[in-house]
Order: sequence, then C-alpha cells, then structure tokens
Amino acid sequence: MEPEKIIARFRDGRVARGHLVRLSPTESHLVVTEADKGGPETRIPLSELKAIFFVRSFSGSGKHQPGEKASSVDYVGRKVGVRFADGEVVTGYARGFDTTQKGFFLYPIEANSNNRKIFVVRDAVEEVKTLDRESGGAEWLSG
Repeated sequence: MEPEKIIARFRDGRVARGHLVRLSPTESHLVVTEADKGGPETRIPLSELKAIFFVRSFSGSGKHQPGEKASSVDYVGRKVGVRFADGEVVTGYARGFDTTQKGFFLYPIEANSNNRKIFVVRDAVEEVKTLDRESGGAEWLSG
C-alpha cells in the first residue's frame, strides 16, 4: 500500500510535504517521512500545526479552483466552515466533534479537489460554524 501523501501547514506559515507514517487524534504528534527523500521518520508536534492536508498529488497549485460539488451522499456529516486563528477559512463536511480529541477530519465540498481530507488541529481553530448545505459559502463570517 502506498503511503498517504500529506501537506502539513504550520501555524507560523511553514509548509512541509511528506508521507504519513502515523497520526492519531489522541496523540500529540504525527510521524512523517519527507516527500522527496524518504529517509528517517520525523515527529511533528500537533501544537505547531494548524492542519494536515491529505492530498492526491504534491503538484497541486495550492489555489482554490471551484469545481463540481460532491453530492450529499458522497460525504456523511455536517457542512461546516472552519476559521483558523490566522483568519484562513476552509469549508467541508465534518462527521463529528469530540472535544477530547486533538482534531477532526474535514472532507472537501468539491468532488475534484486535490484534498482527499483535512485533519484540522483543534487548538488552531478560532471558530467552527454549521453551514447551509445549499449555500457553500462562508457568509456567516461577515459581521
């Protein structure tokens, strides 16, 4: 089985690409190997991260390209908007929130997204709001 490709986004703006070795919502770190080099495993504290993007390809542009919406049967869960402490907003479907966990998974709204899922680090989040399934926007942030 091919290791999962991830892009780790740090709270200070750094970005790291690699392959996931281990991630548990109850642990305080994740374990990765570097994308290009392989080599030794590296532990990254979740306290340094805001999110972990599980991607189909490392060559994605990093810019949001609106595409075909995933059908409501593709993902089970609530459509939510997540605002990080740095102001960035992501939207997707979340299956639940457990306050005892270090984070939660968010699944993309667009069916053609390079992101397969996003692990959102709870401590990096300022606000989570339930969104209307039809709107797809984040108007709730204004005001």
